[in-house]
Amino acid sequence: DSAGQVQPEVDTSNSEGLVSTTWVLGAHPGRQRLALVVIDRSSVGTTVAADADPPPENTRVVAVDEPGAAPVGQLLPEPVAVRVTDSTGLPLPDVLISWTADNGGTIAGESPRTDSLGEARARWTLGPRSGRQRAWAQLGQGRLVTRVALDATAAAGDPAALTAVRTPALRGVAGQLVSPGPELRVTDRGGNPVPGVTVILKPASGSVAERAPVTDSTGRVSVAWTLGPGVGQQRLVASAGGVERTVELTAQVRPGAAARIAMDDLPATALGGMPLPRPVQAVVTDAHGNGVPGALVTFTAKSGKVSPARARTDTTGHAAARWTLASSGGEQRIEVVVKDGGYRASGTVRATAPARRRK
Repeated sequence: DSAGQVQPEVDTSNSEGLVSTTWVLGAHPGRQRLALVVIDRSSVGTTVAADADPPPENTRVVAVDEPGAAPVGQLLPEPVAVRVTDSTGLPLPDVLISWTADNGGTIAGESPRTDSLGEARARWTLGPRSGRQRAWAQLGQGRLVTRVALDATAAAGDPAALTAVRTPALRGVAGQLVSPGPELRVTDRGGNPVPGVTVILKPASGSVAERAPVTDSTGRVSVAWTLGPGVGQQRLVASAGGVERTVELTAQVRPGAAARIAMDDLPATALGGMPLPRPVQAVVTDAHGNGVPGALVTFTAKSGKVSPARARTDTTGHAAARWTLASSGGEQRIEVVVKDGGYRASGTVRATAPARRRK
């Protein structure tokens, strides 16, 4: 019956004082007891207990409420709870229940058994990683009943670190956007990304599209940094509220494409038929006035001879050639052209006729 059965119900102890019986548990799940009494000595006896696991086909286990959320490593504000019933909805009290937590968390039951409503509760401390975390409630001892999962959300902790996501050195062109753009990430002490944090960007050179971007769900912000007009190193400093250390981004900046060519140091006059005292200097610059290295320049003398006819600019954007004037007097002209882009410039020198020798 529901109280269980023993066989035999009466027995005599053996020479060692031991007596045994077979106990078939009753149909009611939960804790059951068996009383042992010595006949004719009613004051001598004891009670033993056993647990009857509920039958899986007639047992339902559900979470009472959604577990909610808490910061990583913190206790959920409210206990988690499950309700155990049979298939008709009747509560199953006094049933053993155990708890386990994944993701590095811990969970402890407030009681080892369900109460009169078939409910059991536990306090759950979340693990160190942000995102969805899971705990389990398991009925009985035989693990016959499917365990039920409980899910909670672990939010990142307070901002603790600001780092650059892309570690290689940044490179770019003067006056242009750094591409690919750098990314910054804000994390808590456990390395979890922290969303919704304002990052302050202060470029020492150039400008940024947004001076105070907010981290996204991955704890990141993208930096749209337009470099200043100079070449060499340019810097940008980033900071975040609650984070002690700032991050300095450094970009190595090169000149842009050739946008202008000019000539330096042409004398006003020189002796015809003779080379100029100094080479003709062509200077190639970008839109910001930076010297452009490696640009191919052609030199064309409308009078006289020039050598070499083509040259590449050095690291300062200069290219040089020797110009020997024609022997005739008067104004003589030279032209320089940047091969890529077709930018050109010209200059003139007034040649004086060489003195004639007396016979």
